[in-house]
Amino acid sequence: MQKACFSINTLSDLCSLQKKLISGESVIVDKIGQISYTIKLKGGRFDNFDIGLIDADIAEIVLSYQNNFYKIVSTLEKNYNVENIDKTKLLKFKLERGSLQIELKDLIATLLESIKNMSDPYKVIVIVFITLAILGGYSYSEYLTHIENLAEISAESENRRIIADLKSDKKLQNAVNEPKKTVATVLRDDESAVFNDEEEPITHEKVKKFEFKELTDTTTTDDQIGEFTILGYEKTNSGDRKFKIDVNGIKWVSANLINADQRIKLATAIERGNNVKLKIRTVKEYGKIKEVAILDVMGGE
Repeated sequence: MQKACFSINTLSDLCSLQKKLISGESVIVDKIGQISYTIKLKGGRFDNFDIGLIDADIAEIVLSYQNNFYKIVSTLEKNYNVENIDKTKLLKFKLERGSLQIELKDLIATLLESIKNMSDPYKVIVIVFITLAILGGYSYSEYLTHIENLAEISAESENRRIIADLKSDKKLQNAVNEPKKTVATVLRDDESAVFNDEEEPITHEKVKKFEFKELTDTTTTDDQIGEFTILGYEKTNSGDRKFKIDVNGIKWVSANLINADQRIKLATAIERGNNVKLKIRTVKEYGKIKEVAILDVMGGE
C-alpha cells in the first residue's frame, strides 16, 4: 500500500495526523512547520508582568520543561527504540508581556522532526501521542483516556497495544506531567494558566491531577485459525468493512486490516457457499468481547 505524504503546520494538522494513524492509514510525514506551544499565565503577578526580570517561579517552570524534555527523549530511546532526537538540545523559551505568555516552539519541533520520513508507524504514533499529551493542559492519564474514548481505537489494529504500552510507562507519564505540575504549583489563588488557548485553565488546586496515576490495561486478545462460514458483507457509513461470520456465535467481524484482494475472496466465498480458512482476533475488555477482526485470509479462491 502506497503511503500518503502529510505536512504538519498547525496543531489541527497534528490532531488530523493522529486520527489517520489510529484508523490505520499509511502516512509519511514529509514536512514539519513551527507549531507554537504557549502557556498563558493570568491574574495576580502575571498581569503586566515585567519580562525583563525572570523570577524564581518562572525559572522553575522553564527548567522543569528542559529537564523533562531530556527524560522524555531518554524514555523514547530506551522503551520505544526512537532515535535521532537530540536530547541535549537546549530549548528556547519566549516570554511576552501582559498576561505572561511562555512560548516553547523548539520543544514540539524537535520531537516532530524525528518522524519526518519515518517508516515505522509504531514509532510515529508514539511520538505524535506524546507530543499531543505535552501540548494540552490535561494530565497524561486524562489524555490517554480521552483518546481511547474519542478515537474508538480499532481493536483489530496494533494501535490498542500501543495505548497499553503508553499506559504502563511510569517514567513517560511522570515526565509529561511534571512541567504542568510545576506550573500549577507556582500559581497563587488569584492566578491561572491556559495551555494553547484551551477553555479549561490550570489553577493551584489542580496540582494533584498531575501526580502519578496507575494505569492498567484490561485488554486481552485471542487469535484463532480455522475454517469459517461467511454469511454476509457490509460497508458502514464510516467506511468500515465487515463480514458476517460464525465465530462462537454469529458476529459482524471487521475486515479493515485485510486488503482488497482478500475481501474479494471472502465475497466470492459468500456467493459459492464455501468455507474459508481465516486468522481471527477476538479482543476483550473486562472479560467482555470488544471487537472481532480478520487478521488474514489463508484460503479461498
